[in-house]
Amino acid sequence: MPESLTLQKAAVCGLWCGACSLYLATLEGGDRLETLAKRLALSIEDARCQGCRSDTLFQHCRACSFRDCAAERKLQFCAECVDFPCEKLQAFQAEKPHRADLWRDAQRLRDVGGEAWLAEIPARYACPACTATNSAYDLTCRACGHPPVSPFALEHGEAVKTALRPRAKEASHE
Repeated sequence: MPESLTLQKAAVCGLWCGACSLYLATLEGGDRLETLAKRLALSIEDARCQGCRSDTLFQHCRACSFRDCAAERKLQFCAECVDFPCEKLQAFQAEKPHRADLWRDAQRLRDVGGEAWLAEIPARYACPACTATNSAYDLTCRACGHPPVSPFALEHGEAVKTALRPRAKEASHE
C-alpha cells in the first residue's frame, strides 16, 4: 500500500500510531521497548513498530485484517468504506481503551483527510505542561511527570487505569 511517509502514523482503522506505546518505544530505543516486549512475551524485533504503513510492524499489526481489507477495496482508511463501521471494527474498538476515540478519529480522517488529521491529532496526546507526546496509556507525562498527561488521559483515564491493573498485578508476581 504505497503511502506518503507522512501518513505512516495514520492507521487504516483510524488509530494514530503516534499514541502507541510500542511506536514511541521504538522511536526512543533503550529500555522502554525491552520492558514492553518482555511484558508482552515478545522479542524486541516482534515488538518494534514504526507505524501502520511502514515496513517495521509490531507482531500483531503485521496480521492486521483491516490493512488487507482496505487494500483489497483500494481505500486508505476504514472510514471510507460503505460498510463502516463493520462488525469486526466494532469489536476491535470495544476491546481496548486506547481505541475509545476510534469512531471520532475515523470520521475526522474521512472529513478532512489523512494529512490534515495528522496535523491535528498530536494535540490530543500532548502534555499540557511540556508538549511531549505520550501514549494513550501514559497517565503522567513520560517527559516531565505532569498529571494529567493529555486530553485523551483526562477523558479516558479511568478506563486506562482499569486496563493497566492486571499488568500491575502480573509485574508484582515476577
